[in-house]
Amino acid sequence: MELQIPMDPVPLFARITGPEEGEILVLLAGPGDTHEYMLPLDRLASERLRVVAYDQRGVGRSPAPEGTALAYAEHVADLERLRAHFGVGRMHLLGHSWGGALATLYAAAHPDRVASLLLVGSLVVAPGLWEAGRQNLMNRVMQLTRQGLVTRPAGFDCNDRVKAAAPAYFADPRFPVPEVIMAGNMNCQVDWHITESLKGVDVRPRLAPLRVPAMVIQGDSDFLGLDIAQASMEALRAAKPELVVVPRCGHFPWFECPTPFFAAAQRFLREVVAAPAPAQ
Repeated sequence: MELQIPMDPVPLFARITGPEEGEILVLLAGPGDTHEYMLPLDRLASERLRVVAYDQRGVGRSPAPEGTALAYAEHVADLERLRAHFGVGRMHLLGHSWGGALATLYAAAHPDRVASLLLVGSLVVAPGLWEAGRQNLMNRVMQLTRQGLVTRPAGFDCNDRVKAAAPAYFADPRFPVPEVIMAGNMNCQVDWHITESLKGVDVRPRLAPLRVPAMVIQGDSDFLGLDIAQASMEALRAAKPELVVVPRCGHFPWFECPTPFFAAAQRFLREVVAAPAPAQ
């Protein structure tokens, strides 16, 4: 089912897969990206779990009026409004890339509203980590450019840069890049506003007491690097998260390594759906 969720100032487009009632798993995409590249995750829906994918404010079918605030705090507030719209007390959150950062920022602000965290190719917001992740990507792009596996972008738009750098997101740079990624249309302004708003932010102290089921899934060849995955594990240490490192896999494990990725994600969700609410 597709619908436009009425919100002020930006109605959010959402796509729902699964039963009409029950718990919800909300998918959180990368900065400025639409939800389409996460559509394969619909298969995580079950008899007791709805999967909700949505376009964040300013992105895709959730266009924002000129002058709308686009910083991370507004994205956290939108996620809380989305929860209220669906009338659930707690949400399971699956965040990829920036979406994982958004999931932890939301959990820090609303710990009693989170049923579980599933962080994929993600990072926790802390001084230096966001910049380190982007630098790691630039280093890999430069390495693959020297090898002739990445070409220079056709233009200066962030979409041009992302599409040119696409091979760097995979463990095997010759992996056929999914069309949904190459056809995607990031909102560069949203990406910029999010990045600027995160400068100097450290969410770790607010995550320290959090006790919800959590899993971190990271490809061993994800450009972010395992050090950044370990930083998420440390920030969530009270939750005793499980780390799943997917071998020979990059930033998009459901495309490049679907079998081990879905095995881990589905196992985790079977364990946490309908589980008792964690004590905070």
